[in-house]
Amino acid sequence: MVNSNSLPLAIAAALSISALTGCSVGTDRIKTIPIQTAAASPTIIQEEVAFLSGTRTRYPAPQRQQSSHTHHTSVSDDSDLLYAASLLLNQPTTQTPRSTRTSVHVSARSPEKVARFQYRPATKANARVYKTSRKDPILDNPAYQQALLELAGLAPTTQPVTPRPASAVTQHYASKQTAHAPHEDMWNHIKQGYKMGNYGYRRDVQRFMREYGSDPERLQRISNRAQNYLHIVVNELKRRRMPTELALLPFVESAYVNTAHSHAGAAGMWQFIPSTGRLYGLKQNRGFDGRMDTLESTRAALDYLQKLHREFKGDWFLALAAYNAGEGRVGRAIRYNRARGRRTDFWSLKLPRETREYVPRLLAYKEIIARPHQYGFYLPKTPNVPKLVEIHINKPVNLRKAAAHAGLPSDTLTSLNPNFLKGVTTPRISKRILLPRHQAGRLAHVINGLPAERPVSIRSTKKRFKKRYAKSKKKSRYRTHRVKRGETLYRIAMRHGMTVNKLKRLNRMRSNRIKAGTRLRLI
Repeated sequence: MVNSNSLPLAIAAALSISALTGCSVGTDRIKTIPIQTAAASPTIIQEEVAFLSGTRTRYPAPQRQQSSHTHHTSVSDDSDLLYAASLLLNQPTTQTPRSTRTSVHVSARSPEKVARFQYRPATKANARVYKTSRKDPILDNPAYQQALLELAGLAPTTQPVTPRPASAVTQHYASKQTAHAPHEDMWNHIKQGYKMGNYGYRRDVQRFMREYGSDPERLQRISNRAQNYLHIVVNELKRRRMPTELALLPFVESAYVNTAHSHAGAAGMWQFIPSTGRLYGLKQNRGFDGRMDTLESTRAALDYLQKLHREFKGDWFLALAAYNAGEGRVGRAIRYNRARGRRTDFWSLKLPRETREYVPRLLAYKEIIARPHQYGFYLPKTPNVPKLVEIHINKPVNLRKAAAHAGLPSDTLTSLNPNFLKGVTTPRISKRILLPRHQAGRLAHVINGLPAERPVSIRSTKKRFKKRYAKSKKKSRYRTHRVKRGETLYRIAMRHGMTVNKLKRLNRMRSNRIKAGTRLRLI
């Protein structure tokens, strides 16, 4: 049995915890408080129980003449409340109540009588009404609320989030990342890793070199845009021992715009179509599109290119053509040439125009990057250090609010994380957020302190598109008749209310002879 002085405090703690957590003390006496209302310091109306000690009552209690047996204790902090709440929840506490540290006179009454004297429930069991009030400084105290939530086991974790360099390396190969070397330039890494040979003499490659070289401003924009991602892409290519010319593939696909969309439904920096993206682990729903996730799409694109490289027996040009047109289309072109005794290399295949120009465009960019000054632009300095860092947050965060609270433009985080389609993170799909390295500490601190947003919908869009396609399917406006054995044109025309000549005219027939199984158009 708890000390008689702690009984009202235990009752206060129980009611406070129930108010903060949304639980109900009794369905026949008290209503459940919503979490939103409970978080705003609820005040319980029409309740005669003193939540705290005599100096902390909800309403000024009538002055009663104190008995000489009752004790007088002045409470100056929340230690009694925390101690009573810990006793109520059967949890040990290192803090002793205030009343045990002061000299008190124990009442001569029995604990049952003192309890009956201090707590008298209402005679009518009416439903209690809860309202919010800003006049109570005790429940408005954040430390008070945090202590109660911790005792109830509902306090959110506030561990600091530490950013780490962004990388497309999977967790299995995390220990094999390339070491950072600030004195090295990523453009030099690209030039030193060329493995596709020199094809600048070919006429179609020279045509695209002239076309791209005529617009140096565009080349400068793409080069500046690529700075944030070259460290991620080039180091992953070197780790996989792939040609570094593939770091220029986004020049052709999206000009290093991670929000690019094509007429064929491809999206992201590496231009994945929905089906191929799902095949390589890029999740897509109403609130998230993994094709626009820089790290995940880079990992998926290089996985896909490696698979095509193995499928076409080490020919990177055929792998690139299959990346653009599909391996089935390139495979049919190879079988077509092989059946006629022709060569089966990329330059000899009969492919669509876009695919025929795909590899020459990449080779043209390769020649331009090797000699940028000849084309009127410069390659920005891109040291071998990460420009982006990543953090993992297990709550929905509004990226625009986070950037604004950190004093940055509102699109700072949405431009780096366009995979969150609504501007709110979806931790059920991906907990990773990319941050600029120089503002990472400030943004991480702001994000850690922001309250959780309302979760966005993560329902799949696949079924919705199927339904739309099914609804748009039009019924045939023609009605037909399948000829059975023994039927004639006259019998069919009479059955459907038309003449023989009209039936023959609809079906472009010259004679009256028909075969069983033939379908005749009636309308």
